[in-house]
Amino acid sequence: MPVVHVYELDEPTGAYAPAGIFRHSLQRTVPFKIDINLNDLAPDTNR
Repeated sequence: MPVVHVYELDEPTGAYAPAGIFRHSLQRTVPFKIDINLNDLAPDTNR
């Protein structure tokens, strides 16, 4: 199962901070709108 770790820039510190860990689907609006079904990125290994 694919996993995506997302980080966002913290403007005051100039450092990147964790913004979420996504499984199954990735839905974000920053820095642009994105909606990806992560399950489609890897073959089903349960068959």
